[in-house]
Amino acid sequence: MQMPRGNLETIHPRLFVIRVIKQLIDEQNYLEAIKCMKKHRIDMNLIVDYKPDVFMNSIPMFIQSVADPELMTIFVTALNNDRSQYCDGIVISDKVNRITEILVREILSLAPNRRVHMFAVVLSALLKSSPPQVEEALRLMKKETDESSGRLTESGSEEGEIRRNVNFNVAEMSNRDPKEYVPLLNELRKVEPDDYRKFRIDMVREDWKSALTHLSRLDDKWNEAVALIREKQLYSAALIIYKNSSRFKDVCSIYAEVLELNALWDEAALIYNRAGDNEKELRCLELSRNVERYVSRARVLGLPDEVVNTAIMKMATVLKASGRWCEVAKALEIAKAPAASIIEAYSKAGRWLNGVDAAERFRAGFLSLDVSLMREFLAGHAKGLFEDVGTKSEEFHRYMKRLALVRSIKKENIMKIKNGIECGKNFEIDRKKQSLKEGGEYEDSALLNILATHYHWLNDVMAELIELLPALVRIDELSLALSLQQSVEKFFIDASINHPQIWPNRLHPWNLPGPIDGLYTVDGIFTPPKDGQMPEVVSLGKSIYSIVFKGIATATSGECYY
Repeated sequence: MQMPRGNLETIHPRLFVIRVIKQLIDEQNYLEAIKCMKKHRIDMNLIVDYKPDVFMNSIPMFIQSVADPELMTIFVTALNNDRSQYCDGIVISDKVNRITEILVREILSLAPNRRVHMFAVVLSALLKSSPPQVEEALRLMKKETDESSGRLTESGSEEGEIRRNVNFNVAEMSNRDPKEYVPLLNELRKVEPDDYRKFRIDMVREDWKSALTHLSRLDDKWNEAVALIREKQLYSAALIIYKNSSRFKDVCSIYAEVLELNALWDEAALIYNRAGDNEKELRCLELSRNVERYVSRARVLGLPDEVVNTAIMKMATVLKASGRWCEVAKALEIAKAPAASIIEAYSKAGRWLNGVDAAERFRAGFLSLDVSLMREFLAGHAKGLFEDVGTKSEEFHRYMKRLALVRSIKKENIMKIKNGIECGKNFEIDRKKQSLKEGGEYEDSALLNILATHYHWLNDVMAELIELLPALVRIDELSLALSLQQSVEKFFIDASINHPQIWPNRLHPWNLPGPIDGLYTVDGIFTPPKDGQMPEVVSLGKSIYSIVFKGIATATSGECYY
């Protein structure tokens, strides 16, 4: 081609080059194919991805055809698990590892002279695999060096070639100067014993678990092992590595101390148990406020009741501060605290049946006092709940009527719209959605949100009645139980009937919360509805989602206990 400046230049259109390369691959002329790809900087994966099955079966022919360690190394280095952009077939799974494995096997099966000549390719393949097989590469390098030194070669040329290939390969894969790693390799050869040398090699490779495995076999290197475990956070791995070792309990103690420092009390107690340190195990269980586990372990270890009860009372004090009343009640019962404090804890936890049981257990001399106290807690809570149900029911009906009115007004306005109106501002929209001010543009959103809270509250009440109603029957408050059950049941029926009206299955435009201009505005452009049609795009805010309303509980389904 003659360029504008007058020069005659040759061009190579990429599509034509790819066609030529594919022809060379079909002819199994891999040497010319690789040379052409190198010259035109084409991804070497094309050789594999063009016809994967054919190439996998032709790797011995590929090695024989190329026979150039430099070109082969370039090919191996370029391998990846992605598909070449010049192919559209299916990529073979685990491509890199499968190819490198076959390359290593085939080259190592060659005659000694050819194997030495291609040894750099073996190292490249081992380092290219995932994960890199550095240890295997070093092993083969040592083996090949020893074998080469035993053969009669001209001026030691074979061993020298291996060393040159190794240095070239390491330099290429690590980007380090030979002056940096050659002294290291020489130093590693002198390290004894074998497990310690492998540990040093693993540290260079940054394979910490393998390094710890080799170090665990050397009793005199325990301090180094501890330092490695702490520095590289190998606590979990160390438990497995030292499982059958005399140092296992020491490893457990080290790990448990770390867990304790991080306030992971239950986990620390478990590992202290494996370490055989019962005192620290109990201390962690006490700090975790795990009352049942603490008592169980204390009894197994034979601790005196006075010591156990003192620890449990301390735990109960902390549990009270965090509002964990059910656990407080259990702790107080185990510690044989006064009945009044146990009943109070069960009452605050909402465990009414447990509270009644506790009151009856103290009947010897204290029946009237304890049952009266339980009756006071139960009746007071039930009466308060009865009043709340009435208040919530009134609010529910008021909000329902207002929502129906707001939707009817919105329906009329939607049907009247003919011309575009100015798009509303987004200023403080979230705040407005919570405002119940009548006439507000987000009033329907606020009504839906407040009605949703009423449904959630009713769900919680029905769940509580499962224990509360039987407890009222147990203390002979039959009249109060019946009144409360009927009140909640009436509210539930009203809520069930109105639920489809609040969140209908089939939506109309006026069922969508928010101002009309916001509903029909997309990308800042208002499109007036035609004959009350739905907007082109609907924003699904949380208020539009239906509340999951649980079925009425067994205690409120009409099955009375009286």
